[in-house]
Amino acid sequence: MTGKPGTIIGVRRRGSRVLLIAVLGVGALLAIAHLLAAWRLDTAHVQQRLESAIARRSDSLYVVRIASSRFSLLGRSLRITGFELHPDSAAFARRGDTAQPHTRYLATAASVNLEGLAVWRFFRRTLSARAIVIDSLRVEVEVDRTKPRGPSAPAKLPHQALQENPRTYIGKLRLMRSSVHFRERASDGARFGTLPFTEIDAVITNVTADPLRMSFARPCEIDIRAVFAGASRMLARFEYDLSAPLLNLAYHVSFGRMDARALNPFIVNMEGVRIREGQLDTTVFKVDVRDDLARGELRLLYHDLEVETLDKVTRKEDLSDKVQSFLFNNFKLQTENPENDKPALVASIRRLRPPETPIFKFIWLTLRDGVFQTLGL
Repeated sequence: MTGKPGTIIGVRRRGSRVLLIAVLGVGALLAIAHLLAAWRLDTAHVQQRLESAIARRSDSLYVVRIASSRFSLLGRSLRITGFELHPDSAAFARRGDTAQPHTRYLATAASVNLEGLAVWRFFRRTLSARAIVIDSLRVEVEVDRTKPRGPSAPAKLPHQALQENPRTYIGKLRLMRSSVHFRERASDGARFGTLPFTEIDAVITNVTADPLRMSFARPCEIDIRAVFAGASRMLARFEYDLSAPLLNLAYHVSFGRMDARALNPFIVNMEGVRIREGQLDTTVFKVDVRDDLARGELRLLYHDLEVETLDKVTRKEDLSDKVQSFLFNNFKLQTENPENDKPALVASIRRLRPPETPIFKFIWLTLRDGVFQTLGL
């Protein structure tokens, strides 16, 4: 038995109206959610959240500014432009000269794009994103050893910070057209030595301490291309176990051919040594760090190296400096590697990281060990 045609049509119409109302209701809820999320992630709120996070980690010594913030709920994306982080000069001034910092940071970026953002987690102060792309990042690090370091304390390494919130996850982090400028003044120096890394293009994958995603077999992988000291192409690859309690990090770094004098802006002010002549041919640096103990080797090939010692403050060479330079070049310094018909010297590296040494300083110290050993210093 079938119903009357009018009854069937009425049921269909009511069903269509119910479906339409449901669709409109869902649409309205999505629109309201989008408006609320966009309001919570507008420029003022995002800057406030960034300021709060930086203040907790820097004792309110740094200022954060952004030009704009744009959020898309359906696209699950957030775009920030005009990012700036710099020291708050007024906050440092209030602390007096005795509290001037041993290390300062400055960072700017043209844009930061977060894609595949876990919105609910983000509102609960947990970052989870499929990808982050940072364009034109510029980082300046200034270390002034004439300033007091303050009480010695264990350094918090990147993986240890991530382990405090293991739900943090970044599938891929891309740096484009970026640079890092390192500046350091010796404890007896008058000027800062500078060491730039420019034209940085880097890809970092699997950034998390979640034990379901991170392990020794599935580490965070970091691939970097850059120009070192404005003179040499640098390639670097790091494999970093972010789930380990101590530092587990393997890295392979290589530098191309360069004029050794390109290092003078750093070593003149830091070491009181100027390179007169010299050509660095190739450099390969391989290290495996397990539980804070670094083991590896440095193969540094160069020729015709000649240096002179001088005063760090006046940058002049007195008679004692000239005598020291003569002895240095003729009796102590290995001026080429390989030397004559001998096989190339490969420096062996072994160094244990003290708890107060941060990760980048530790990498630098392992490299320095190999360089000094190769030069015969």
